[in-house]
Amino acid sequence: MRLVLIAQFIAVAALAACGAKTDLDRPPPCLSDADCPERDEFCGAVPVCVSGVCGVGDLRDCADDDLCTTDTCDAASRTCSNVVRDRDGDGALDGSCGGDDCDDSDPRVFRGAPELCADGRDNDCDGRTDCSDSDCRALPECAMCAPELCTNGDDDDCDEAIDCDDSDCTTDPSCCREREVSCDDALDDDCDGAIDCLDTDCRAAPTCCAPRAELCNGEDDDCDGAVDDGATCFFLDGAPLTPLQISSCPAAWYAYDDPDSASANPVPDIRSSDAVTVAVVSGPASCGGAAIAIIADQTDDGSGGELSARFELTPRTVRGVLLSDEADECTYDAASGLGRCDWRWQPCCTDGALLGAFAADFCAMLTLSAASGVASVFAHDGSGARRLLSFDRAFEICARTLPVVP
Repeated sequence: MRLVLIAQFIAVAALAACGAKTDLDRPPPCLSDADCPERDEFCGAVPVCVSGVCGVGDLRDCADDDLCTTDTCDAASRTCSNVVRDRDGDGALDGSCGGDDCDDSDPRVFRGAPELCADGRDNDCDGRTDCSDSDCRALPECAMCAPELCTNGDDDDCDEAIDCDDSDCTTDPSCCREREVSCDDALDDDCDGAIDCLDTDCRAAPTCCAPRAELCNGEDDDCDGAVDDGATCFFLDGAPLTPLQISSCPAAWYAYDDPDSASANPVPDIRSSDAVTVAVVSGPASCGGAAIAIIADQTDDGSGGELSARFELTPRTVRGVLLSDEADECTYDAASGLGRCDWRWQPCCTDGALLGAFAADFCAMLTLSAASGVASVFAHDGSGARRLLSFDRAFEICARTLPVVP
């Protein structure tokens, strides 16, 4: 949606520019989203910076990614609102999300509601149901009934439920279950201190799942019953590898020669003095795919160095090398999928390259060798973790997109 809105804006802006007579007719210039003026309609499309001019992106997203809140945008107050949900609309906030409702699915059940003495429910949330509730003791049909005892095998409270099958016994230690039985009854069935959606047992329950874009994280983010389906997952020698997510395309992120004239200038910066950093870099879908970054050393650290790389790409890409510091230091043969880079840099500088871009599933087998001036090589994982690799030993980075559940 963001790309469609941006494309529409650029098209309209281009048409308007053809007949523009003053600068007021043109979109404001910008370097980042923060340079673009806020729109009058707070809940409408947010301003974004595209190709140096201000455009509009997606509608304002007030979601806080908390499955226990109802998220709304208030145009009048120009604020986002995130309140604990009330799924059954009885005025009591969901007990499964920390409120005081003891049944999130029944509007007749909430704290202070009148006890109905023959419906098998604890209407007033006092822990007693029907004839076991003192509110019902005056009824003739409850004259011989008493509160349920949870281990005597009798239906003490005359509700046709015995011992642990009686809702009155749900919190009794003798009735704790192995896991949460129901994920919308506001009861702690397994006595672990977590109720319903707050219990990890309920993570995949339809009533607890808040659909969002599927990520490669071992969870069912889009609530379709399948883990990581439709997501592109990356692996280093078969173990999950989290890519570096960036807002720009990999080549712009690498930014060689700007502002440092003798180095790659990645933001966020993954360079490391006396070490080689390898990372999978993933930007917006419009960039044409992910890339593998190899960056040797840090600038002005007192030592230069040398390094060679040999790689094999499957499937064979057309370019192989998306970007390198110097035009003649890397070669790639698209017919065989084989390539190599040979780097030599001074103490002032860094060296490296971007392999890719990879528009689909791929594998890259790499070997870094002939190293001097760099003592170690790391794979960048996630938000900053590093995994130690070895010189002169091949390692493999692959991407796989899992099929979407039909």
